[in-house]
Amino acid sequence: MPSRHLIQKRDKKTVELELQFAVEDHIGRIAVTPDWIIRGNWDGREFYVWDHKRTLLRKVTSDT
Repeated sequence: MPSRHLIQKRDKKTVELELQFAVEDHIGRIAVTPDWIIRGNWDGREFYVWDHKRTLLRKVTSDT
């Protein structure tokens, strides 16, 4: 069973919590673009693409 992590967005200056939601996997990397939030799990086998409203758009599995 995958672990559950909380993804947080915090204000750069005050470190105040702006957004938080749970993800049912161990996330080891995050990239943010103007359109998407892209996350990869710890071993790099699963990648997730969300919009900024926290809607999961797709999950991509990688063999390499």
